[in-house]
Amino acid sequence: MKRIAITALAVVLLAVSALALDDNRLIEKIEFKGRYTVSNEEITKHVKTKVGDKYQSELVSADFERVLATRLFDDTKSAVITKPGQNGGIIVVFVLVDKPRK
Repeated sequence: MKRIAITALAVVLLAVSALALDDNRLIEKIEFKGRYTVSNEEITKHVKTKVGDKYQSELVSADFERVLATRLFDDTKSAVITKPGQNGGIIVVFVLVDKPRK
């Protein structure tokens, strides 16, 4: 039982450490991918995160919520993900899918 608790604690600490590392890295690039008809410029109006900013998961999540609040995208098929950049930073990817037309 003690071994399980220590293992669980180690996993939590690793996850927190990974998040802390991400929060000290810079945004290298912001990408928009998926199946959508709205221009990237229109989507960008709702995104406060900028290239060169320090990565903040809360801000990226809020950006995604603002994009979904436009009601242009299917919130069950759209997502925001991060991936490592080539220069040690983070790439934020908004994967967007238009809402079905009626």
